[in-house]
Amino acid sequence: MHHFLSRIVSESGQRLKLRIQVRSFEAMCRMIETNIGIGILPQSAALRHSRFMQLALVDLTEPWAVRERSVVVQKLDALPLYARELVDFICRPAELSQQRIEQNPKTIDEK
Repeated sequence: MHHFLSRIVSESGQRLKLRIQVRSFEAMCRMIETNIGIGILPQSAALRHSRFMQLALVDLTEPWAVRERSVVVQKLDALPLYARELVDFICRPAELSQQRIEQNPKTIDEK
């Protein structure tokens, strides 16, 4: 996370100055709860720790804040046809997926 944030900040012509670095999300949230600083962490971790700690969550809407995700399978070619079609559908750009739905409005259950 530090390297990622340093890159984002340097792209804006600034320099990231850190006084404290911690190794876990829990440690970061405990630091924040005692008003020692701020942190940037995955939403799932923020939500989990905010249930037990006094934390305020501020959603990030900047493009750099979107997390990359992957579809994970053991062997793509070993999947049943319906599962491969699902992977294909998920991985297709949103515009193409919407066009396909409009052309063939059947749901998966109707196939």
